[in-house]
Amino acid sequence: MNDRRFDVRVPVADTVLLSWTDQTGEKQDAPADMADISRSGASVRSQHPVKVGTTLALGYQDQELLGKVRSCVSGPTGYLLGIEFEDGYRWKPRP
Repeated sequence: MNDRRFDVRVPVADTVLLSWTDQTGEKQDAPADMADISRSGASVRSQHPVKVGTTLALGYQDQELLGKVRSCVSGPTGYLLGIEFEDGYRWKPRP
């Protein structure tokens, strides 16, 4: 399987806040558990499914990163979301 990632993913065990607008037009906010992050994307574990293609905001550390859901896979403890950050949004690790 080809991995299309260009940036190294850093494993993270931290809680983040996701915000998005669902299919009915309702604004949703939910905590999620970060699995990993890179400059250009992240994987998070959520109790809520989010439709692929949905734009969402991810609040992590002192940054708000805007991205699109590229994958949403159901698992035994919730959903694993793959998020690709939008152009102009890049995660920067704290010094």
